[in-house]
Formats: sequence, structure tokens, C-alpha cells
Amino acid sequence: MLGYTSLLSKQRSDDQKFTESLSAVTQTIQRGAALVRQILTFARKTEISFEPIDVTELVREVLSMLKQTFSKLIVFTETVDQDIPYISADRAQIHQALLNLCVNARDAMPDGGTISIKVEKHLKDYVRTQFASADQYSYVSISVSDTGEGMDEATRQRIFDPFFTTKPSGKGTGMGLSVVYGVMQAHQGFISVESKLGIGTTFHLYFPVSTHGDNIMDAQTPNKSFSVGGTETILFVEDEELLRDTVCPFLESKGYTVHMAKDGLEGIDRYSQHKQEIALVITDLGLPRMSGMEEFKRLKEINSNVKVIFASGFFDPNVKSEFLKAGAHGFIQKPYMIDEILQIIRKVLDESS
Repeated sequence: MLGYTSLLSKQRSDDQKFTESLSAVTQTIQRGAALVRQILTFARKTEISFEPIDVTELVREVLSMLKQTFSKLIVFTETVDQDIPYISADRAQIHQALLNLCVNARDAMPDGGTISIKVEKHLKDYVRTQFASADQYSYVSISVSDTGEGMDEATRQRIFDPFFTTKPSGKGTGMGLSVVYGVMQAHQGFISVESKLGIGTTFHLYFPVSTHGDNIMDAQTPNKSFSVGGTETILFVEDEELLRDTVCPFLESKGYTVHMAKDGLEGIDRYSQHKQEIALVITDLGLPRMSGMEEFKRLKEINSNVKVIFASGFFDPNVKSEFLKAGAHGFIQKPYMIDEILQIIRKVLDESS
């Protein structure tokens, strides 16, 4: 991010390079946020978010990142079957699983070698030859192969054990493959491994395709209507000045009238003064002086029908469930993505009307 942002001021006259740098910064932020979600998921602190995933596009995104970060001694190859269907999966988890496998492959080739990724579609009968419990009509497989040192059978039997590692002290935690195994379990998929000493290792990941997997691409078509904006009045409660100064002007540019507050107490005060006109409250969960939860309770006392959307970098699933039962209308995951904010605002307001 620092590298690209330092280039922005020098690229103002070159629209293409300027746009490319901005896109790279955005992608880096999204990867960072996704990594945090992955860590929280592994720690059982957040929900798995299933969505339609284009496996081919995801694999190419991972390869693009690795080609920029791995040693030039590592060569990458890619083989993808035609007409690969979408799968229902957590994008961050699949990204992390592939990253873990590729890092292990790299470490198995200290003097360089080849990492090959293959994406294929298999019918149930093929998968059942290895996994008797496979019961979906078809599966998408992602195979990650290396030309490294390989493993003996004793090592292969233990690779998914948490904290088991063959790497020297300080070079690995032994969690990489156990995370991959956990990801496959969460997706009701399967994982197998082939390895020969001195030849290399191949991991095969099998993800089930839903009954409507071939048509699931339609669900990925973005809804453009949220970009229209609206004319309602919104109260935006956020303690970070930079975020207030970024989000509020943008909402106003889309036609909304926006009242700002920097903490829960100020939010209560602003809502009390303008409750007749405020159609929606967007509030951060972690606020100074008064938490977002306490603020919500006070807002409900003022108006039992108040429409509230919570924003946070982390939502505990149990707390989220309690908020919904208490009448919360939506959640925005930080870091703020403007399009997502507009979409959720429009959805809540339209449902209310």
C-alpha cells in the first residue's frame, strides 16, 4: 500500500497508471480485511460467509499475487477445465487455503521448482472412489502440486495435525495444513494428498457444487440500483474523524441529508433533536463514552421503531444474533466499502417503506 500510495502523486497525469495504483491499494485493503476475517474464523470468533465463487477467477487472483511475492526461482503453471461451475464458499477461506498450500510448496523447493494449480470438474462417482460419503452430483477440484522434496508415509499421516511441522524452529507453526483441513470440513468437501520423496507433493481439494451450481453465476450479477442514492435523512455516528469526513460527504453527494455524531451520547442528542426527520441511523459499535449497544437501547426508548444499522470491524455471531432479535436492521463490516454502504442503506429504507 505504501508503495502504491507514494506513486499516486506522481501519476496524476497518467489516468491509466493512476487508476491501476488505486485499484491495487483497494485490493490490498480487501485482502487484509479478508485475512483478519480468516483469523477470526479459525479462532471460532466469526461466521463463515458463503457466497457464489468463481473458482477460476479466484485461482488466477492467487497466482497473480504469488508471482509478485515468491522468488523468481519458482515457476507457476495453471490448467483450468472449461465450463467450471461456481461453488458456494467463503472466499476468504478458500483464498487462505490456497495460499497456505502454495507457501508449503515453496518451502519444499528451497532451490526453486514448479508450482502447478489445476481446476477440474468431477462427477460424484469419481469422487466416491476416494471418499465414500461424497453425495453431491458433482464437485470442483483444485489441485496444488510442487516438484519439491516430497514426504514419507509417516509424515504424510500427520500433516493435518495442529502444530505438527517438519520445518526448523522459527520457520513454521504447524497450523497451515490444519487450517486447510478445517476449511474443507467447513465446506463439506474433501482433501487428499499424494507425495513421493524426491519427486513432489500434490494436494487435491474437492468442493461440492450445489444442484443449481451451473446457474449460480446469475447470483453474482451486481445490483446497480443502489448507486442511485436517495433523499432521506441519515444520522451517522462514528468516532473516527477521517471516516466521518469521508463517508458523510459521499452520502450527501448521493442526495441524502446527513447528521454527524462522534460518539454515542452525541448520537442520542442529535437523534432527540431531529427524530421526526431521521429515517435511519448508522452507528459504529465501538464508540467512546457510550457503546453502540447502549446507544441502541437509548434510541429504542426514544423511538421503538428506530431503524439502526451497526458498523464494526468484528461482529461476534452471538451478539449479532441478539442485535437482530432486538430490532437491528443491518450490519456493515469495516473497513467501509462505499458501494456496500449505499446498498444496505437503500435496502433497509426500501424495506421500511
